[in-house]
Amino acid sequence: MPSPVSVRVDTQPLRRAAQYIRMSTEQQSYSPKNQADAIAAYAFRHGFEIVRTYSDEGKSGLTFDGRKALQALVSDIVSGAPGFEAVIVYDVSRWGRFQDADESAHYEFLCRRAGVDVLYCAEQFDNDGSPVSTIVKGMKRAMAGEYSRELGVKVQAGKRLAAAMGFFQGTSAGYGLRRMLVDERRNRKGILKTGQRKALNTDRIILVPGPQEEVKVVNRIYRMVVDGDMSILAIARSLNARGITALEGRPWTKDLLTKVLTRERYIGHNVYGYTHERLKEKPQRVSSDDWVVAEDAFEPIVPKELFYAAQRVLQDRRSTQTAEEMIEGLRTLKERHGYLTARMIDKETSLPDSETIVRRFGRLVNAYHLAGYHPKIDHSFVMQNNKVRKLHTELCRAVRNRIRQLGGTIEAHPNNYNGPILINGLFSLIIRAVRCERTRHGHLRWRVNIRKSFNADMFLIARVNGEVRGFRDYILVPSSEFPHKHMSLPETVNGPLSPFVSASIDPLLNMVRQTLVTEVAP
Repeated sequence: MPSPVSVRVDTQPLRRAAQYIRMSTEQQSYSPKNQADAIAAYAFRHGFEIVRTYSDEGKSGLTFDGRKALQALVSDIVSGAPGFEAVIVYDVSRWGRFQDADESAHYEFLCRRAGVDVLYCAEQFDNDGSPVSTIVKGMKRAMAGEYSRELGVKVQAGKRLAAAMGFFQGTSAGYGLRRMLVDERRNRKGILKTGQRKALNTDRIILVPGPQEEVKVVNRIYRMVVDGDMSILAIARSLNARGITALEGRPWTKDLLTKVLTRERYIGHNVYGYTHERLKEKPQRVSSDDWVVAEDAFEPIVPKELFYAAQRVLQDRRSTQTAEEMIEGLRTLKERHGYLTARMIDKETSLPDSETIVRRFGRLVNAYHLAGYHPKIDHSFVMQNNKVRKLHTELCRAVRNRIRQLGGTIEAHPNNYNGPILINGLFSLIIRAVRCERTRHGHLRWRVNIRKSFNADMFLIARVNGEVRGFRDYILVPSSEFPHKHMSLPETVNGPLSPFVSASIDPLLNMVRQTLVTEVAP
């Protein structure tokens, strides 16, 4: 005899519905079977017949990309003839944990506009478009996205803690090393092969020396740099010519050798956090100050003296690389990312900075072409922007240092030079370095663009000179006297701004001195 919850008293013809199922790896309690059972019970009670299943198993709900089943579902519905009139989903989070709640609503809107309702069988509200359901659903979407953000923070914190304890967090040990599985007491359980992962949460991974032949090759590579004074490209050619391959039989490349020559794991240090990837975003390089370093966590396979000697040689070479080495480095960087930018080059430790490459090849785009990359944008403009950005950073640092030398105080984000700074707790300041442009008639113009969300008492506008090597002049003006936050300044500043133009930042420093005197006056 069926249970009361399974009894359907409606005798109307069954309506056709599809079911969408998604399970990410961390949500085992929401298994596809559990979702399907709940959806089947809901469909039975409400007069639906499940005619099609769309399932994304082991897929994160953070993005639309990669979720082929959801993409197919939306595509079938938008086509106009999906063959069903409703989609049943377990709950709002199964539909997605999009970081922008509007994205989740967008895909649901596409379904509803095509005449297909999206129904959530495990939620305590009916998705009927009423004000209550709209408000609750919006909150659920925001909560689903926040769950992923909080989970990412917790996972990252756990990895950093484990790394600080000396446990390896990567997926590949690198040539000459192997991943060793250990229990919570560091008792060794066995070597993990490529692609294998630990099965128990209490287990950890450390690094151990690999085969003796690989360890010898690693030390030979370091000797070829320090004693043989060989370039990385020359070492790669030498190893490949001798039939000595990298892991999995791959030929040696500059990128692979650079990792062997620069990773501190070869001297036994466990370093974590070279890059940071948040919620499916592109990985971003992290400052070395924020790396987690556990010294002497593993058995070293390279003597420390040899390792640091190699680092000194490599550092000296970065400014004296041959043209061939620069092009090969750019080619490797392009293969890794698919494109090249000056900022990317400046962050790459195996290459000299972009300005050095410009001096060698005349223009950055010339080097790009030799490396096999043919951009469609004007990189001379990009280079100028990079120089302006550098001047802006240097100016902000100089202003902060001068204020502190005078005994003033500054409240600001230590690495954010775009936002306002609070000086002596009395007035706020926004600093902007403005690039020089030439109009089609040959006149010079400086376009000022300050975000509306930035509110400050004073603006310091530094106009970059035509050679992008310094500043033409400075305009220190109260925000109340600044006509527009978006404006174009001519070569000679006239009108209401002319009294605020100066050849230096002395007017700002005088203001700082005056506020200091005001503070200590009886």
